[in-house]
Amino acid sequence: MKTKCLFVVLAILAPWQIRTAFAETPVRVIDQFIILVHPCPYEAFRKKETDPYRVLERAACQRWFDAIPSLPLSTFVIQVDFAVEGPSPDKLHQASIDRLGTERVCRVGCEVRSPEEPGLLKEYYSSIRRQISQQLTAQKLAFDPATCKTLIWGQSFEGCAAGFGSAIASGLGLKTPTQLDYAMSAPDAPFLLSAKYVQTVSVPDSDVQAYVFDLTDGRYAAFFRSCLTPQWLDHRPIEIPINSKNFSVITKQGDPVWPHGELPTQKQRAHSRYNQWRTVVWPQGTRPPGPQSFTLATVQERYVLTTKPHMQELLSAIKSAEVKPQAK
Repeated sequence: MKTKCLFVVLAILAPWQIRTAFAETPVRVIDQFIILVHPCPYEAFRKKETDPYRVLERAACQRWFDAIPSLPLSTFVIQVDFAVEGPSPDKLHQASIDRLGTERVCRVGCEVRSPEEPGLLKEYYSSIRRQISQQLTAQKLAFDPATCKTLIWGQSFEGCAAGFGSAIASGLGLKTPTQLDYAMSAPDAPFLLSAKYVQTVSVPDSDVQAYVFDLTDGRYAAFFRSCLTPQWLDHRPIEIPINSKNFSVITKQGDPVWPHGELPTQKQRAHSRYNQWRTVVWPQGTRPPGPQSFTLATVQERYVLTTKPHMQELLSAIKSAEVKPQAK
């Protein structure tokens, strides 16, 4: 009888003990990557706290600090440093370690590379992938490329965050489109400093999304981002059916491109690393800009503008846009 009772007790306790063992075993699977790119450069530049770029940056940075303590323990954080730094990047790095442990936090050093030098840029991306892969292997961490999510935080919204985020996700072979929450970033474009994010619209049959903003001055703007294709290497033509009467295209600095743009100056071309006069090799047959359409690539970091009465036309144009194959 005693033996029977012992078996009954063991049978009752066994499932509980198994559950407890699983609960205490560290999770070795990654189901989410956070890619934090160039946090707080304006802090490093010692901008005044009242500077509008610093104000937006500070707000985004606080959201990063607020989000880190509640990150799922199955998260892996990749922090890509900027060329110069203030105090916040080290604090963010430590906060990630405090939440996830050193094995789930990878810090990548800064190298200045330009989309105008694709060979060197690809080498840098490859070195980042190797660093991350080596850490994952050493820590026996694994992820499912088909289901693992990627969240992009950092700066700038149009440039480094979008560029590094998509490149790292692509290098790791991730298949789920990256998510770049505008609230977790800060822009380069001066006309976004007081803008309100409206919505994100997907371009059909592609990994491209358009972020739509209310500029609060009667205008609306759309910015196109590649979610899985490395954006700074992305020369795919995106043909957008917009007319030159109700729409225009500008760089993120606000320079007009279409329909009344001017050819870039020698100085602008010489400094293409820092602005949007980047050389794009269009494939044969690409439709040139005309009165009823415009073609851009995500690498150019350009905005499509319209006025409030034509907001629905803008949304329709995005949904009707076509992403063509890149030149080989």
